[in-house]
Amino acid sequence: MALIADLLQSVTAAKSAEDYWTVQNTLAAAIETRERIIRRKEQRHLTFRNAIKQCAEQSAGNPGSHRERLQRLQNLLAANQRSNDDHRFARGAILYLGDTLAYNLMPDHEVRLHGRNSSPGFFEGKQGREQELEIGAWLTKDGWTVLLHDLTHCLRIGDLTAFCPDRGVLRLECGSGGGPRKQRQSQRMRLLDRVLKEDVSTLSPEELAAHHFPAMLLDDESELELQHHADAFSEVASCDSVGWKVLQPEDGLIYAACLPECPAEELARAITHTGRGWRDYTVACFRNRIVGDYSWVPPITTFNIPVEQLVGLLERRFYFFVFINVDYVRRQLAKLSPSISVSEHGGYIRFESSKEDWYVIRGPRPIENVQYGLLALKNALHLLAMEPQFDPAALVRERGTPDN
Repeated sequence: MALIADLLQSVTAAKSAEDYWTVQNTLAAAIETRERIIRRKEQRHLTFRNAIKQCAEQSAGNPGSHRERLQRLQNLLAANQRSNDDHRFARGAILYLGDTLAYNLMPDHEVRLHGRNSSPGFFEGKQGREQELEIGAWLTKDGWTVLLHDLTHCLRIGDLTAFCPDRGVLRLECGSGGGPRKQRQSQRMRLLDRVLKEDVSTLSPEELAAHHFPAMLLDDESELELQHHADAFSEVASCDSVGWKVLQPEDGLIYAACLPECPAEELARAITHTGRGWRDYTVACFRNRIVGDYSWVPPITTFNIPVEQLVGLLERRFYFFVFINVDYVRRQLAKLSPSISVSEHGGYIRFESSKEDWYVIRGPRPIENVQYGLLALKNALHLLAMEPQFDPAALVRERGTPDN
């Protein structure tokens, strides 16, 4: 079984079309190994549950007679579940490395659009997988750089994308069959292709909305030089000596890291001390991004972070948390753009503003890049404060919705 350190090195070193195809074959083998183990763990889970049920039924009249066996079965069930969770996290880490390849080759807005679908599920045993591999191998030999979507968290529409400087981009939905799911996937792939080519004039807003596609793409005209707290992450990740470390890289933002066995009380006291005076805040655990949530946030694997710390994060040797002071966000946005209001519910921050007679809801993507992509909070606030470059009245006339 390939180690995360070896996979990370191969992913970050990939340059040529052959490199990309070789590393994806390695990722595929590693994912399939994990998925086979997960399936066995799930089967054992059912076996243990059935055994516990039978034991409970047999001991109905005399609970003491089967107490030890019942406890042993419950311990085995819990151990099996912990092992299953470990393998699922490891599978997620491999797909996170696949996201690195995707973001290397695709603009961010294209990756986001490819993510507007449900997860395709397991790669191992997937119908049409051999066809995808054959097509990918042939395109690689023909000079194309190929991305297999099922080896990522972020690419959930279509099966593969191929890039060639001289011939453009190919987006393919492979496989056979005419079932309802296949028809929906093919339709979604065609719509995505039209949206990326900005050729949606003949499409209805209802059809685009049904697949969560925008009617127009907004140009990112920001000249803001984005900063990321890679150094602060590295400092916090070095928490082996005491088991935890807390750091405030800038006002309104706290990083915290801890080993799995870290005393929770000590970490909580350190966070409370660093964020003294904070009343309303959000907390995000980086684990969520690694296992596939927030896949529109680029991976941090391309930053200048020591390899051993990236490997430690991807192998869950330590946990990494990001705290954001919502009251600070409100105060800063009130200075930068008084028309924006900020609300927070259940850890989700919502941004709203008005534009002439129109009411605009802004997506939280800049804040999510702070939580899961090490973006500087001050950069996120300036991005949120920027005036949207679109005319709401014109959008209504065209019966469309902007990509926010």
